[in-house]
Amino acid sequence: MAKATTHLKFGILILLVSASIICGKAQYVSPSGANSNPGTLAKPWQSIAFATCGGTAGCKVSSTNPSPIKAGDTLYLRGGEYHENDIRIGNSGTTAAPIVIRSYPGEMATINGDTAMGIGNLGGIFNLGLGGPDSNIVIDSIRFINAYRTSIWLGSDYPTKNITISNCRFEYLKQRISPDNSACVMINESARGKIIIRGCTMIGRGTDNLNYCGILIFYGDGNYEIYNNDISLFSSGIFYKHRGTAQYQCQIHDNYIHGCKTSALMLSTDRIYAYNNLIVNIPPSNQESVYGINIWEDAGGTGGSNCRIEHNTIYNFTNSIVINWGGQLGMSGEQGAMADTLINNITAGVNNELGEAAIWPHINLGGATQGLVHKTISNYNSYFNTDGTTIFREFDQTYSLSQWKAHAPTQDKNSIQESPRFANYSKRFTSIEDFEIIGGGALKGASDGRDMGADVYRISKAKPLITSQSKAFGIKDLAFSYAIIASCKPTRFSSSALPKGLILDTILGKITGTPTDTGIFVITTSAYNRNGASAPFALTIKITQSTVPVIIGKPMVIAPLGNFFFIRLRQSATRFHTQHQIHLLA
Repeated sequence: MAKATTHLKFGILILLVSASIICGKAQYVSPSGANSNPGTLAKPWQSIAFATCGGTAGCKVSSTNPSPIKAGDTLYLRGGEYHENDIRIGNSGTTAAPIVIRSYPGEMATINGDTAMGIGNLGGIFNLGLGGPDSNIVIDSIRFINAYRTSIWLGSDYPTKNITISNCRFEYLKQRISPDNSACVMINESARGKIIIRGCTMIGRGTDNLNYCGILIFYGDGNYEIYNNDISLFSSGIFYKHRGTAQYQCQIHDNYIHGCKTSALMLSTDRIYAYNNLIVNIPPSNQESVYGINIWEDAGGTGGSNCRIEHNTIYNFTNSIVINWGGQLGMSGEQGAMADTLINNITAGVNNELGEAAIWPHINLGGATQGLVHKTISNYNSYFNTDGTTIFREFDQTYSLSQWKAHAPTQDKNSIQESPRFANYSKRFTSIEDFEIIGGGALKGASDGRDMGADVYRISKAKPLITSQSKAFGIKDLAFSYAIIASCKPTRFSSSALPKGLILDTILGKITGTPTDTGIFVITTSAYNRNGASAPFALTIKITQSTVPVIIGKPMVIAPLGNFFFIRLRQSATRFHTQHQIHLLA
């Protein structure tokens, strides 16, 4: 028995030690703290850099922290403003126990990069992979302002992998003086493994320089995923450049990219999967050079191939999708962007003197030879142009959709040309929900049976709002029908107990049946979509007794000639109207 007890205690000890390693500890920083404190909630540190590296990895702090954050630790930043830059992280997390840096719950920490005067060729508030490798780090729910060149730099020198940047807000980014590459988040070639950027808001200054970006990926080849971000007022929303033959696929999905002057997506790289993005140019700015998605070959024949562009809505651009060759560096390639797939997209463009192009292939997609060489597929798309005719522009030749199909018979067999029917709830196309498809050929017109274009409720956080009438009336023993109407594409409905005889179709939101009781019933209804439930909606159903007699029994009466027959009425009345068939048999 004693031996068994010893084993049990030893097992518990291992379990406790393992839990401690995975959970780590909470450390705290506050603008009103002091680096001489122990970093607790009651006595926080003052400097973020002191907490993350404390004198190691080239950190810009004057004193050494004997216990900077390590694997499994969470560093909470208390609300307020921190004036810091070139923050490095001395330790790495693990897959099971990442290092987490986030604002304290219910507060917002703001890091102001106004102290940066240009750190050599870099800049940056957080510099990961500078001074040593970094991995398994989460940066969450922090506001960044006034960064010089970049707020978060990944993989500047040393390998950087398995990084998550989530729910952060980036504003007032300062462009590099050169000017050259500047972005809220910059991913360099040493950033490998899984890199996730999700749920962030990035707001630029509206500059024309195409290297001023929300997110810039420079040479990097990693397993990158960028989704559910709101990116606006940059020259290029997301710019991925100088990557040729790629080992990993980069996924860009469910983003709202709007008001970018040069291009929403600039892709000089292979193997991009860009899907379910809402890309909007409102108001149209610098129209002659504005692209929604620009796929191009760069640096002597690399990049721009084997990309899949699917279920995106691209609105109000001069050229919605461009398939290009030659690049930013002025180096003409031999083939151009190749073997790309454009499917299930909506493009709704604006005209200029050149003619809008929903698809503008600078390479020749038409004709038997070039079509086979480039292997680009375009189908099940919805195209629209304000001039009503021009849809494609190939080099200097423009085509309507019917002309394009004749010119390139392998392309766009199932594509349509029409003005998309958007909900436009705001009447100004200023919200994500405005771009919900409510009709036309794009509705359920995609190759997968869904609506063409983006499902905006994968991008928006909006929950349904019930807009139907709050009162409904019915008559006892007669058929009743009421539809719950809600915005934001509800997928199911619910209600509290209904009057006897009525049922709710939880998919369609219809209440039907034949009520058997009279009275006034107050029902609570709700509508749901992928973002959650609507506010409870009170529906009052009033069921009254009929003032018209109701015949009970079958609608057909058969009686032998010369015999009596009876029709029972549920209620007497001085006059009534009813339909009943009577057949007398001879």
